[in-house]
Amino acid sequence: MLTIDANEGYTLLHTMAHQMMHSVAQVSGLELGSLTEHIFLPDLAFVVYRRGTTMDLGYLSSAWRMATNSTDGNLVLSSMLDPTSLRCGSGALCDERGGACPDCILIPEVCCISRNNLLSRSVLRGMAKPHWDVAIPRDQTIEGYFDVVRRTRRFAEQRNAAA
Repeated sequence: MLTIDANEGYTLLHTMAHQMMHSVAQVSGLELGSLTEHIFLPDLAFVVYRRGTTMDLGYLSSAWRMATNSTDGNLVLSSMLDPTSLRCGSGALCDERGGACPDCILIPEVCCISRNNLLSRSVLRGMAKPHWDVAIPRDQTIEGYFDVVRRTRRFAEQRNAAA
């Protein structure tokens, strides 16, 4: 059975929320600084919403519906799952430190619920361990969430094909 500690779970959800915020900003035209997130760790969930006095989902809801069509599916999700969206313009420097910098996953600190702490593209795509994670040996890489999902999906497809 897979076990996950609170820091790992929070880092995964927090990084996914930032990835979604980048995708929403790209697809909707909203400024990245106008979005924020809330993490619900016990529920393994997060919500992305427009910053303001209230949680305004109106524009985001409209943008979500407008970005969905029968041919391409949802453009926000497609953008999030596109492997190129998990690359960083800083290249190896960011990748070697676990993958979190202003060029890729960070957002303005005033928009982030935890001031851009506990973030790493590594938890999504797998690569070098996050630089702040002292429990993992320095030279060890980690398997990313999307890699685990792909492997699980392939296993299920092979099992169903054999049945």
